Amino acid sequence: MENCVLIIFGVTSTGEKFRPSDWIERFCGVMAPYDTTYESSGERVNIQKGMGYSDLVFPTTHNGERVVMALEQLNDIEPLAWEFVLNFIKENDLKTDKISYSEIFSKDAIKK
Repeated sequence: MENCVLIIFGVTSTGEKFRPSDWIERFCGVMAPYDTTYESSGERVNIQKGMGYSDLVFPTTHNGERVVMALEQLNDIEPLAWEFVLNFIKENDLKTDKISYSEIFSKDAIKK
């Protein structure tokens, strides 16, 4: 079965805007160490200026809205990190959606 992408919106299930306003950057910063873009030498392949985010949990735009996308592949690499993502969603009552890898990339929905 194909892995999915979990889309995390900055809105609670009651429709309230999630605060603080920079929660996306904070959350993705915490998840930055879980990155698959390192070579065996330990050197990062995906070099970005400033703060780099994980390729498994990152901020982006989806249908015109700032969101976090969390790839289910994180569960295969580090189950406790995936559990942290799921608990964060549950504890903050955030709205989510799930979409398959192929569906999201074919729609060209990710804009970094």
